[in-house]
Amino acid sequence: MWHNLAQLPRYRGLIQSLVARELKARYRGSALGIFWSFGNPLLLLLIYSVVFKYFVSSKENAVQPYSLFLFCGLLPWTWFTSSLIESVGSLIAGGNLIKKVLFPAEVLPIVSVLANMVHFLFGLVILAVFMVGSIGCERDRRRKGRHVGHIVGMMVRPEARGQGIGRDLLQGLIGECRRIDALEMLTLSVTAGNVPAVTLYESSGFSVYGNLRRAIRLDDGTYHDKLHMVLPL
Repeated sequence: MWHNLAQLPRYRGLIQSLVARELKARYRGSALGIFWSFGNPLLLLLIYSVVFKYFVSSKENAVQPYSLFLFCGLLPWTWFTSSLIESVGSLIAGGNLIKKVLFPAEVLPIVSVLANMVHFLFGLVILAVFMVGSIGCERDRRRKGRHVGHIVGMMVRPEARGQGIGRDLLQGLIGECRRIDALEMLTLSVTAGNVPAVTLYESSGFSVYGNLRRAIRLDDGTYHDKLHMVLPL
């Protein structure tokens, strides 16, 4: 088996042709054609957004928007399941090719995986458009610590900074946390030298309760302090 797999680079031209044929056959007769690869994940994301916002929303769910969080895991899972299912039947569906002289049968499952990878990449484009920023929050599952939430990180794409997205993310998270029963405070840690981030947190009501000196050590040997901040809810 390993010997056959090692020979696959020799058939890269054949694999490329079969993948292109597979994609053309899949969307032949479709009004949108190959652009349906964008429409399918976009429609899926919109459906999940409506379902998890209006029908099965939960106050215990601090991951917002949950539909986008779910979409991040759904894309690779869909690629895996579709590739697995189609690869199983590819040898039977391509029986007329296998009967040809010296046709490498192991190429057919690879074609199914690569064809579905194209749809996965199109889905990543949709995800990148919506995911201009993110913020995370976790809550201790132990009873004695469930009244405290911890902001574990906030990220905004460089080209989208300076537009108030970070402030909107932070305010949205604070609003969601205030809806959660028995959650009394939010904490976070931030590099002391990150003045814009510290200013943003202070303007949102956070206050410093501690300073861990030399908390971060860089490769060049320099150190940075880390501030610990808290916001009563």
